[in-house]
Amino acid sequence: MSHSDGTGGTSGFAGSIGARTDRSRQIKRRALSYGSSGNGSTAHIAAELFNRQAGVKMLHVPYKGNAPALTDLIGGQITMLFDQISTSSPHIRSGKVRALAVTTLARAAILPDVPTIDESGLPGFEDVTFNGIVAPAGTPSAIVDRLYAEITAVLAMPELKKRHGDQGIELIASRSPQTFTEYLHAETRKYAALAKEAGIKAD
Repeated sequence: MSHSDGTGGTSGFAGSIGARTDRSRQIKRRALSYGSSGNGSTAHIAAELFNRQAGVKMLHVPYKGNAPALTDLIGGQITMLFDQISTSSPHIRSGKVRALAVTTLARAAILPDVPTIDESGLPGFEDVTFNGIVAPAGTPSAIVDRLYAEITAVLAMPELKKRHGDQGIELIASRSPQTFTEYLHAETRKYAALAKEAGIKAD
């Protein structure tokens, strides 16, 4: 979650995530807005999850891509943006935007001083954007196991982990192909329910 210092007066919201009643009044009074790369995007989903857990309703401003959303955040046209660390970190380092919190349950190694939303007043809040590798249905288990072993070995390479870590990307191998399959199914159910409840439809 990032905020531009150019919007003025939003830091009070960032500093009082746990004060739900005050925050709700604050959002209604200031009409806080958040940008995303479009309807149904990961940023849109994360913000709606935040809205529901915090009991607030921020104005959604969809853009055609992440770059124009970041541009308007820096320019003060929107209040905040749920963005990937890999794309926001250059602007955070330059001071153009300020990181308010990360959406993972653990702090990000690249931003150790930035708290999680969970520790800032919304216990259990977690929204993780991830990439995974899948194979066609019916792929023989021996081939799946071989691919898993090779991919796990690559993800453990120190140079590769550092290169991605410097961009805010953490390389993690699932405990097994089945573990990742179960995770995918659980995430699909979770966000399908959220999309239905919030009326979210992709562009």
